[in-house]
Order: sequence, then structure tokens, then C-alpha cells
Amino acid sequence: MKRLTFMMMLLLMILTACEVNNGPVAGVINGRSVSYSEYMNAFRTEYENFYTVEGRAPNTDEKREIGKLTWLYKTKYVILQDYYKRYDIKVSHQEVIDTLTQNPPAYIVNSPRFKSDDKFDREIYLQSLNYDSPQNLKPVRKKYFDDIIPIGKLKEALIDKEFLDKKTSRQVAQVIGSKADIDWVIFDSAKADIKINDTILEDYYQGHLDNYKQEPYFSLRYTLIPVYPSEDDINSAKAVTDSIYSDLVSGVSLEDIAASSRTAYHHIKFNSTGFLFVPDLSPELKQAIYNQQPGAVLAPIMTNEGYEIYRLDVLTKSMVKLSRLLIPTTPGEKSIASAEKKAQDLVELAKLLSMDQACLEMDYTLCREDKILPGTPITDDETLDLQIYKKLEKSSKGTIIAPLFSYPLSAWIVVMLSDKQTQNHKALEDIKDIVKADLISEKKAEFTRQKASVWLASYDLSAPLESTTEYSVYTLKSQTMNDPLMGMSVKDVYYKALTAQLQKKPASVYEYQGLYLIPIVRHAEFPAKPTTDQALIRQIYVRNLAPDWFDTWMNEKIKTAKTKLNTLGQ
Repeated sequence: MKRLTFMMMLLLMILTACEVNNGPVAGVINGRSVSYSEYMNAFRTEYENFYTVEGRAPNTDEKREIGKLTWLYKTKYVILQDYYKRYDIKVSHQEVIDTLTQNPPAYIVNSPRFKSDDKFDREIYLQSLNYDSPQNLKPVRKKYFDDIIPIGKLKEALIDKEFLDKKTSRQVAQVIGSKADIDWVIFDSAKADIKINDTILEDYYQGHLDNYKQEPYFSLRYTLIPVYPSEDDINSAKAVTDSIYSDLVSGVSLEDIAASSRTAYHHIKFNSTGFLFVPDLSPELKQAIYNQQPGAVLAPIMTNEGYEIYRLDVLTKSMVKLSRLLIPTTPGEKSIASAEKKAQDLVELAKLLSMDQACLEMDYTLCREDKILPGTPITDDETLDLQIYKKLEKSSKGTIIAPLFSYPLSAWIVVMLSDKQTQNHKALEDIKDIVKADLISEKKAEFTRQKASVWLASYDLSAPLESTTEYSVYTLKSQTMNDPLMGMSVKDVYYKALTAQLQKKPASVYEYQGLYLIPIVRHAEFPAKPTTDQALIRQIYVRNLAPDWFDTWMNEKIKTAKTKLNTLGQ
């Protein structure tokens, strides 16, 4: 009994130590522990998004669904990070600038904020991209840094490292070097006879309203009410700093501190300074590194942002490289609530007078955004912008949105919707011919695809083929991938048909420029030892991947991920 009690006490001590050192664990994804605070931060974001959209708190079932969604996003994040590490995928800030310089996003090219004389002004764009003036593009750069560029690199790595293996490469090379006798059965959608009436046209229009929207935009008036840390907030940040410094002195690394649960709670930031010229350092930092050796942790330094703790990583004759841990003096709940009262007073005054006059009376800077496209960055806080747009979508012209708070900006924002155009659609009578042409084109394609599929399923392909009023037949002997069909380049259809032949799969229907092609391969010759340039193999293979191949891959990885989510009782 005493031994059992001792073992239980020992187990309790171990579990307690784990909680102290790493925080309680919400779950595990592919061997990586997800802390409770990390999970709850993500959960709160999804919870707030729900509240913003629905205008109410979620019920029990909805909270459970939010929890599942949060865990799904966290699983996807861990999978991506693991693969970034596996294939050494890294992104530099200069790479982001270069990518955006060469390829501006379409929504920016079309945005009025980057136009002069109704044309895209590249100079305004490049100045904003590099200096966040006159427009702030920090959220755009962050999106490219965190998601777009690394995912793009991962796609390339997956194709080269996992998808296009030796067996697949040889198969592609065989198809490229093949010759085949093919009967091409062709169904032409242009020949389909489609009858429609006004009722069918109206139903189609109502079912495809998103295709006939007017150009959406929002016009805003807004101001920021900054929240400054109180003396208590500063003392709290100092207490956290002293505690962290004590841990560092006792041997804990900056990296471990940055990864701990305290990081999310106190908004701690960790980064490398890169190499800096010693004479350019602040007097305090120059004094701190004096007579120090690489690896030394320097005493905390107070700045305008908060408290900084540096580790001296590399020191040369004139250059220094440091790791920095910033413990910001973030405003506490009392400071935030005090500024919220000012924001509410501004709303009240704006409703009595006007937004312009209220800002003038209370000495706040009024910002204007005229006819911006949905999704255009408004502030430096991407999450805040998302909340604003969700509110705007449900608001009418002249509405002043209830104040929203941003932790990254340390400010409340008050937004007035001065004008909008989001749900308006072009009237059917004004675009009747366009809608009719869309409907007929869609119906012809649908009818012809079905007719070709029915024919393929029922026709005896061993029987001779001849053209009929419903379809045409063209026979090509010893056709190669580059040989045209009726003057058309059908190399991708040929590739798919011969790949199916090589894999002993049945014939299929392929769409090509309004035509529905059924290549019936009568005889095929594949080279035993294909010799094809690897670059061409890759080009052909990638071009014929399914458009959603990466999503399919990600869904499969999520499905097979080893995960365990503890009961958290949100």
C-alpha cells in the first residue's frame, strides 16, 4: 500500500512538473505536443470569427464544431511545418518582395488605391510594397511569407521527391515516345439543339447571381483610439522579464522560452537581428556587449516597445549578430477598458453629429478609404480587417460599427460605412442576351457530355466505327503525342489516353474546346528504353496533374495523421 501511494505521488510530481515546464497539453499531432494555451488561442480566434459573422455566441453543438475546426487547422499547420522542415523550405523577406514585385496580385492591380488616371500605377504599388506608404501592404507580405510562397515551394518539392519517382518518370517517358493507331470519336457541343424559355432563363439567372454581380466596393471612414500601457502594465511586463531572465541565467535557452506557453500569453517575440555594424548599435546595447563572449545572455534593456533580452551569438571585429527576446509592455484589461469608453463616446458623438465632426471634436485622426475592393488591407492587423469586412457585409450605408479592439495595434477602431456595393446584381433585362448565351453554352456542354458518356458505356468498341449525325470519327495511324487532330493540338488528351492504355484502364471522355473526345486506342507501341529529357517529362507530368491535386494530398495527410485531442471542455 505504501509502495502504491509512493508511486502515485511520484506520478503526480512528474505530471505537475510537465505542466510547469511546458504547460498543460491539449493534444498530440504526429508526435508534436500542442499546448493548451496554443490550442485555446486558435480556438478563441475561430470563436470570435463566429461571433462576428453570426452576431451571437455559439451554442454547445456549434462550439464543438469550432473545436473540431480548430484542431483541423492545427493539424494542417503541423503537417505543413513538418514538410517544410523535411525539405528545408525557407522563405526570406527579400524573396517575398521580389515575388510581389514581379507578380502583383490581381486584386491589387484592380484596386482603386493603386490607380492613377484609372490605370494601375506601378510606382505607387512598389513604394507601398517596400515602405508601406501610401498604402500598407504588410498583411499582403505576411500572407506570401507564411503561406503562398512556402506552399508553392512545397508543391514543387512533392512533385520532385514523392510524386515523380523513377517508375512514374519512365511511364511518362514511354508515353512521350509512343506511337498509336487511334479512332477519335468526336461529339461537338455546337451541334446540340437546346430549347429554353423565359422561366428556365429566370431560374438560371437566380441560381447564378454571383456571375452577374456589379463590381463590389466599400467606402469607409475610420479612426484608431490608441491604448497605452499603465504603470501596472509596465510593472507586470518587468516582472515577466525578471522571471524569464532568471530562467535564462539558470540555463534555459531563448528558443525554449520563445516556444513556451508564456509566449502566446504575453505576446513575446523572438528573432535574430542578423549581422549589425557595432557603431550603429544604441549606446545601451553597445555597453551591454562590451567584454562579453558569444553565448552570453545580456541583462534586460528597457525600450519604447517593452523589455529586450539579447543573446550574443557572433562577434567579429566590427559586426555583431544577436538573438532578441522582446517582452512588450502590452496594455492590460483595465487600460483596454478605459480606452473602450473613449471609443464608445466617439460612436455616440458621431451618431449625433457626423464621423468627421466627432473626430475633429475629440481630436482623433480621421482616415478615409474610398471604393476599396473586399479583402483590401485596411490596417496592419489581418484578423482585425477580417472582422471589419464581416461586419461591413451585414451593415447598411451610414452604419457606425461597434468598436473593435486589436492587440497587434494596441488600439480600438471605430469604422463608419459611408458607401457600399456588394449584393447588387445586374438586372436580367439589361443582360438577358449574356445570360441566355451562358445558359445555352452550359446546357449544350452538359447535354453533349452526357451523350458521349452514354455512347461510350453502350457501344461495342470492337465493332467498326463510322461517322454519324451525332458524332464524327477520325482515324490516325502511328500517331505521336505531337501530331495534330483536325489541326488541333491534342497532346494532353493523347497523353491521358496512352497513360490509361499503358495502365490497362478503359477509354474515357475528354473535353477540349467545346468538343468531347473519346480516343479509342486500337494499337500502341511503347519504347522499351525511352530516352526523354527529364525536364520535358516533368513539364508534361505537371501539366496533366489534377487542378486540386495538392488539396487531395493534404486531405489524405490529415486523414492519416496520428492525432489525439484531450477533452478540454471548451
